[in-house]
Amino acid sequence: ASPGRASLPAGYQIRSVRDGELDARVQVHRAAWRPATLPWAAGSQPTIAPEATSRFTAANYNQVRRTWLYEQSRDLVVEAPDGTLAACCIAWWDPAVKCAEIEPLGVVPGHRGKGLAGAMCLEAASQVDALGGDQVFINVGPRSDYPAPAGAYLKAGFEVRSRARIFERS
Repeated sequence: ASPGRASLPAGYQIRSVRDGELDARVQVHRAAWRPATLPWAAGSQPTIAPEATSRFTAANYNQVRRTWLYEQSRDLVVEAPDGTLAACCIAWWDPAVKCAEIEPLGVVPGHRGKGLAGAMCLEAASQVDALGGDQVFINVGPRSDYPAPAGAYLKAGFEVRSRARIFERS
């Protein structure tokens, strides 16, 4: 079945990153992943220096873009009503297994709580469906200290499935 599409707030749109948006794409990632502004549960935020920033750079992004499964059409951004980028994610489509992994996905703090994360996941799922795929993998589990990611995916209709074993060494 087709995954459907999420509705976005007025003026927001999901699209692929465009040529010439290297700096804006890096900045939306950095803003979304600034350590001190991540949506930790109340009382769970680890000690983080307020001035700490994401280490993601243009060089990192260029390296990502050279990766063999990278495809610009699946490097999604949400454009806010003012034309700035409010969120980003990459859907890594693997035609051999007809599955895509969404990684990383981030929303700029001022745009959180508007359904942008779930909408991007549904857009990625629609692209996977159009390619003949039947699975989207999001590598996150429900966590009481950091509930926002799993909550967004559950709200968008994704289900928690165990796909791995956890190995520990005493």
